[in-house]
Formats: sequence, C-alpha cells, structure tokens
Amino acid sequence: AECKRRSPRAGELAPAGGTLERARAYARGGAAALSILTEEDHFGGSLQDLRVASAAGLPLLRKDFLLDEGMLLESAVWGADAVLLLPAVLEGPLLGELYAAARELGLAALVEAHTPLDLERALALVPEIVGVNARDLATFEVDIARVEWLLPRIPPRCVRVAESGISGPEEIARVRRAGADAVLAGEALMRAADPAEMLERWIREAPPAAPQLPIVKLCGVADPELALAAARAGCTAIGLVEHPPSPRALTAERAAAIVAELPREVLPVAVLVDRDPRYALAWLERSGARAVQLCGAERPADWREFPFPILRRVAVAPGAEREIRAWTGIATGFVLDHPSATGGSGLEVDLELAAQLAALAPCLLAGGLDEHNVAQRAAAVRPAGVDASSRLESSPGVKDRERAVRFVLEARAALGAAAPPSRGQTRTNGRFGAFGGAYAPETLMAPLAQLERAWLELRSEPSFVRELEELLRHYAGRPTPLTHARRLSAELGCEVWLKREDLLHTGAHKLNNTLGQALLARRMGKRRILAETGAGQHGVASATACALLDLECVVYMGAVDAERQRPNLLRMELLGARVEIVEHGQRTLKDAINEALRAWVADPEGSHYLLGSALGPHPFPSIVAGFQEVIGREARAQVLERAGALPDLALACVGGGSNAIGLFRGFVDDPAVELYGVEAGGESLEPGRHAARFAGGSPGVLHGCYSYLLQDGDGQVLATHSISAGLDYPAVGPEHAWLRERGRARYGWASDADALAGFQALARLEGILPALESAHAIGWLLRERDSLTAKRVLVCLSGRGDKDLETLTRVEGGAR
Repeated sequence: AECKRRSPRAGELAPAGGTLERARAYARGGAAALSILTEEDHFGGSLQDLRVASAAGLPLLRKDFLLDEGMLLESAVWGADAVLLLPAVLEGPLLGELYAAARELGLAALVEAHTPLDLERALALVPEIVGVNARDLATFEVDIARVEWLLPRIPPRCVRVAESGISGPEEIARVRRAGADAVLAGEALMRAADPAEMLERWIREAPPAAPQLPIVKLCGVADPELALAAARAGCTAIGLVEHPPSPRALTAERAAAIVAELPREVLPVAVLVDRDPRYALAWLERSGARAVQLCGAERPADWREFPFPILRRVAVAPGAEREIRAWTGIATGFVLDHPSATGGSGLEVDLELAAQLAALAPCLLAGGLDEHNVAQRAAAVRPAGVDASSRLESSPGVKDRERAVRFVLEARAALGAAAPPSRGQTRTNGRFGAFGGAYAPETLMAPLAQLERAWLELRSEPSFVRELEELLRHYAGRPTPLTHARRLSAELGCEVWLKREDLLHTGAHKLNNTLGQALLARRMGKRRILAETGAGQHGVASATACALLDLECVVYMGAVDAERQRPNLLRMELLGARVEIVEHGQRTLKDAINEALRAWVADPEGSHYLLGSALGPHPFPSIVAGFQEVIGREARAQVLERAGALPDLALACVGGGSNAIGLFRGFVDDPAVELYGVEAGGESLEPGRHAARFAGGSPGVLHGCYSYLLQDGDGQVLATHSISAGLDYPAVGPEHAWLRERGRARYGWASDADALAGFQALARLEGILPALESAHAIGWLLRERDSLTAKRVLVCLSGRGDKDLETLTRVEGGAR
C-alpha cells in the first residue's frame, strides 16, 4: 500500500503530513508492506517519510528514481527494507551494479518493468521480486492489459507484483489470473476516506492466490491420511476428483473431510469434467477446494470471470498450442496429459511435444508418472510442476501410501524444491531471508549435508512419522494441556491461556526435539549423541531420549550453569549420560556449544550433534523448529476449541528460540495474531549485563549461522547475563531474526526482577512453578498490563521451575 502526496497525472492526493496515520491505517487494513514515495519534485515525498512510516511496523519499500550507490546507502540509513530499481532509467551495466549493491546492503529490490525490453533486462539479474507497471512512462496512461501481457512471462520462482491501476477487487482478480503474487496500490487508497476499511474489503473480496510453483500435485486422493502424509512430504496440491465415472470420484462431503486434514499451504483442487461455473462454485463451497482443474470440453469464454484459480487439462497432441493460447489469461496453468482420456489413464505423453508446450506457459507434466520415472521425465520437459495419479495405485482408486510419498520426494528433488516449505517460511539454501546459512568447518560440511538429506527424506517417511507420533503421545505425554489462568487473568485485566509444555515428560518442551533427532540419528546409523545444555532441560531430554533408544550420550555444560542447575546435572547422570563440565570462557551455554561442536568435528562419522535450539548451521534451525512446531499446531486447535477464537497475542520467552518458534509457527499465517518474543533483560541493558540480542545486538555469525548477536565493534562476542540459564546466550535463532526483519514478530525484554515477579505471580495465583525462562514472559505481561486490557493472550509455558529452586533461594526477593 502506497503513501504519496501527489502524482504528475493525478495532481494533489493528500496534504503534507499524516504519513504515520495513513501508514497505520494501511497496517490495520492488512497491508503486507508499505511503498513510500520519497521523490520530492513530482510526488511531494521526502526521506523523512520513511522514518515516520517505520513506526507502523511494516516493511518499507523506498519508491524513487534511484541512480547511484549513494542513494542506496541513503535508503538503508533512513530505514528502507527494499528499493525500486527501474531498467527504463538505469542504462547499461548500472542496473546490475545497483542490484548487487542493494543486496550487499541487505536491501531487497523490486525490479520494475514497463516494456518487454525492461522485463528482459530485469530477468537477466535473476531477481527475487519483479514488478510490472500498468503505466506508460511516456504518456502516464494506465492499462491493466500491460500487466496481463507481461506478467505471465516472469518465471514462477520470482515474486510477481502488479503495479498501478489497482482500484478494487475486479482489477486484483484480473492480475491474479495473470499470475500476480502481490499488488501495489496507491491512488485509490490515498483518495479513500477510510483506507483501512477499503483494504480490508479488497482482501476479503479478492480471489485466492494462484497455486504456488513448482507444483507437486497428487491427483485422485480419496484418503485423508494419505493426503496428510503427502502434504508432510512436500506435496503442494491435492486433486479431488468430482467426476462420477472415475474410481477416484468423491462427494463434496468426502472431499471436505480430506481438505480439513490439509495444511493451509497445500492447495485442494476440484477435478471437474464438463461442469459449468455455477456448479463448480457450489462444489467448491461445499468441499473447501480452492481451485479447479477442467478436463472436459469447457469453453474459455464461460470461465473468464471465475474467481478461483483454474488449471486446464490439455491433451499432448498436435494442435494443443491453440488450446493453450485460447485459455491464456483465464487459466493459471495447464496440465499436460495423454490424449486418450480425460485423466488418470496412466499412459505416458510425448515428451518432445510436451517440452514445446511447457515453453509456452506454466504447465504441469502428467501422464504415466511414478516415483521411478518422474526425475527423468521432468528433466526432459522442464515443467512448472508434475501431477501423478493412477501409476501410484495398488488397485483402481486406491493409492499406495509409501509409493505416493516417495513420488512427492522424488518430484520435489527433480523440480529443484527438495525441502517442503514450513508455514510462513521462505527458506532458500538454509536461509531465512538474509539470516541462517552454514558457517562451519570444512570437516562438518559433509556431515551437515548428510543430515539434511536424512531429514528431508525421513521427516515425511510414514514409518518414521508414526514412530515419533507414538513416542510423543504415549511416552512424552502429548498433547500437552491448555490452561486458562483465571486468577492471573483477573489480576492483569486480560484473558491469559497457558500452553503447558512444563507438563511434558522431563518438564520442558525440549523432549519434542530430542526424541525426533535421536530417532533421526538412529536411522542414520549413529550410536553416539553429543549435546549441550544451559538450563539443563535439553541435557535431561537428550539423556532421556538416549536411554530410551539405547544410544550413548555425552552432554557438555558450562561450570556456571552446572552450579546453578545441579538437580538437572544429577538427573542426566542418573539417566546414564556422561556430563562434561566446561571450565573456560564464561562457562555458560555459549562455551558448552563450542565444546560440543569440537567433539563433533573430531568424530563426525560416528556421532550426531543433537543441537537443542533453533540455531546453529543449516539444517539445524529447520530441524529443531520442525520438531517443535507441534506446540503451535496443538495450541491453535486448543485455543479455538476452548476460547472460541484465536488469541490476539502469542507470547513466549526467547533464548535460542525453539519454544517460541514452535509456538509462532502455529500462528504465523494468521495476521490477526501478534507474535511476541521476550528476551532476557538481565540486570540492565548495558553491555555484559543482559542477553537481549534485539535490544543491544547486531547481525553477525556465531556457532555456524548468521543472526543477531551481542558483539562489540570488532565483532567479538560480548559477555551476557540472565538469572535464567536457558536465556543466557549471546545469539538468537535465524528464523526469529527473519520474522523480526519482515515485521511479522516483535521482540522485547524482561529483566531479572520482572522474571522473579512473574514466577511469584504464577506460583501464588495459579499454583504453577514456572521455569525462570518462562517466568520472563509472565513478568513481561505484568509489566505491560496496561497495554493488554481485554486482549486474549496465549503464553508458551516452556518448562517447570523445579530446577530453579536453588537459584531462587539464593536471590534476594526470591520465592521462599
């Protein structure tokens, strides 16, 4: 949503001032980001508008005619997250030079095209975000047809943005059909009396997003459990056949039962033959499907105004290109199938002709695909996706689950999308935006790659998933309860719900991850587990998992933490683990991680490093978050059932960040739910006296990944302090840094005194002794109560406080 005071064509749009109010209105209305016009002569903007608009909490695009690296640096200094680059203005090599310089500065770049030549130059950069502007730069006339003409030429790997001429849901529907992932709107919103209401209406009435490419589609699914297993493997679309003659045909009610099991990032597609749009809309409403695949003799003109994404089946035969052209602008993509049937024949298509068709438009390759041939056939055609059905069946209409999951995994690898996306996550090559990566010794690169391969294969392998789910339910004690903290709610004036990870076996959320990683290690043939611990909870959980699965366990623990967490040290030893006390450095969690990594470097073949938080070199942040996201999945379902609505605020303490990211992933796709992490403010925010990375840190590398950390001007890691050992760490997980950078989550801090107050309040009002880590979140609630009146707050209670009793009795004002 754009803030601009005037334009050369429309004249004055808004008086000077009011930028912050408008930016906040856009945020309330649901805008994903703000475009701020800073050009002064023609648009009346200024750099000050960037800084003012930043208070709205959304990512900022500086929209201006940027001409040199100085203007890029200026953009970063004034708070821009992204810049506009115009091929029409930047001639010769200057476009590429500024694009590279922007990336070096940590700025995203929206590369904007107005003509085919602009687009050709833009795509030569291999950009992440490409815009097509409906405005003619010479005449300033606006024509949406320009977007419909150029947008389909942009590869689906890019985020495709439609710009100018957006005045309501009708235009949004048109550019959606052309493949737009996002729209940038300005003048209509600037003229609106209530821009927040207008944005809410646009978003409410806009058609669903087009299918995300590359698509791995499993068609003819009739089993909810199969659908869920395929989704976990990374399937991005499920075909629900409505056609009665097919052995895979479903009623709308049976289809709805399957849709109910699917994650929201998986697209349910209704497969129809010779139905009209009115019938299709009714079936979609009853089934919950969000797209259609048309497989009969439907006419393009009848479907021109259909408000949902359309996949058009095309028989791979001479003349097929004419059908693709007839449906271009109406269909989102095409399914290339054998000409002998309406689908599901299992017969293979002509690969040479299919490749020619796939070069014309986004196409899914179908026809005779299975787990054995998908890689070879996809390589020959280079489609935007693949679609399989009958060749994966044990009998007509009955899919073989093991083969279907294997097909999905092989297909994703063949299409260059080996890692299934997590909710709300745009991870590429081990990165969350700019954060993450694998900064590790050469000797660990092969073990890290081996670990990633095993994780990607096993995370959705049915027997692995079943074994882990059985252990979590019947050994660990999942699902953990959701408790309404009634007396605390009355004290605070808001509605507080507690997700009780403190009631999990071993007393904290850590067991979710250690059971998963220990199973993973055993499948990889590793017999020795190395772990680190600060508060002791991860060490106890690691020792527990190893005792259960008959694995050797070595836990590294800083001497300071060992002293303040003696009960957990004894528990680890009783469970059969060998505890190595670290006596150098600060003798806390950072130093324990150092020693665990050194031990892994010495024995990468026989050992597995069981990292306890969502940090470290890739793939650890994704693995740990993947095992912890059960917290958020459960909490979301429980709060809807118990409270009847989603929370206004999802709150968790953040050390490395595993309990928080586990909770946040359950709500990251719910924009109405604010995500808030509480760091350790320690004794004060002076260097060395706290562990609040976002309050006092800067981006840098520690323990194998790039994220926020506490460091001095020379990059040396600073000392930290917290009353809670589990939060006493100088860096934070990269996914948290990414969530903060894109404005999806906010982070604050609670002091040692706040944590003690939180511990006492929960103990005396609710009869719960929380871990000092979790007590930081409760202490923050107490401190911020005036801003939380009447809100519904969900808190992840990550652990219980038995381990902290010695610390509490030593601290003046502790719970005695």
